[in-house]
Amino acid sequence: MLRIICFTPQGYGLAEKIAGRMPAEVYRKFHTEEASGWTPGQTEEALAEAPFTENKKCPFVATEVTVPLSAWAAEGFTAGDPLLFIGAAGIAVRAIAGCVRDKLTDVPVLVMDVLGDYVIPILSGHVGGANALAAELSEITGAVPVITTATDRTGAFAADLFAKEYGMRIRNPKALPRVSGRAVAGAKIRIAWQEGAKEPAGRILEQIRGICGVPEGTCMVSPEEPADIRITLGPLPADILKEKDILYLTPRCLYAGIGCRKDIPAGQLEAFVREQCEDLGLDAEALAGIASIDVKKKEPAILSLAKGLGIPFRTYIAEELREVPGDFPESAFVEEQVGVGEVSGRAAMCLAGREGWLILPKAVGQGITFSLACNLGDGTV
Repeated sequence: MLRIICFTPQGYGLAEKIAGRMPAEVYRKFHTEEASGWTPGQTEEALAEAPFTENKKCPFVATEVTVPLSAWAAEGFTAGDPLLFIGAAGIAVRAIAGCVRDKLTDVPVLVMDVLGDYVIPILSGHVGGANALAAELSEITGAVPVITTATDRTGAFAADLFAKEYGMRIRNPKALPRVSGRAVAGAKIRIAWQEGAKEPAGRILEQIRGICGVPEGTCMVSPEEPADIRITLGPLPADILKEKDILYLTPRCLYAGIGCRKDIPAGQLEAFVREQCEDLGLDAEALAGIASIDVKKKEPAILSLAKGLGIPFRTYIAEELREVPGDFPESAFVEEQVGVGEVSGRAAMCLAGREGWLILPKAVGQGITFSLACNLGDGTV
């Protein structure tokens, strides 16, 4: 949900208008004439930094920000919510300075002037979606979106947007500047797809390649030729993560179902999952989500695995799992314990969605059951 903060009554009016058209929560950090300490003509910067004085007569329906602005911004970053500052850009820059970490994980941050003439994405324009959000805000308020991203301004191919559109994980973000620089300079971006992958990886890649086609500003090359982007589902060596000349992308199209004994060591579970994926010629980084039964919703090892891969962990009740169509190896013992005779395969298919298919019905070992499904566009995560 969008978090909007304003520093003047005029800014509040814009915030209220936006909140009426899209999911948003409005915050205020300004005083009114009835509030002690308010001075007519006080600057936005002064208001943003001033101690907050409670004003019980305030007519503005907005959450009062009583903490430092940097703390308010940090809360938004932690929650993963986009931030819109209605006021001076300098206020926003100072507020988020301690929060900025990574262009692939930072939340979208935008600034709109108090008259609503301009809206400017200042952080996470592509992957986070700040540029797209600026366009939405423009439709609501009439503000002119000020887009400064070079690939947007020149109409060049944007590798990060390509990765986002087709659900691919950027494995080595440090290579993005070089690829973007070549695109802005007018060069065709050379894309090489992994070939010769063992099944089912090869079949999955071929389907994804057909879905992606040949984006404008790119050309396809063979794996043996020099490339700017390489797309693979196979495991990558650690030194790839340091590569700055070639961008590596991994499609996230796999959905894991997991069952395990209580309090299994996190490292043991992760090693088992990675081993099973690699046996199929797949990288665990291609996982888009993990699922299990609701009794496992607080299982530390599964939560750790999901967090490490940066993907959601979803659980289903026994009734939901029983409704999944298909033939699954049932266990009377498992059904007695959790209410359904099979968990991992049903959970994987439940997460993958109607168009998903099982590529690993079940692997069992070390107190773990692991299933893997694939979906190229209809997953439920």
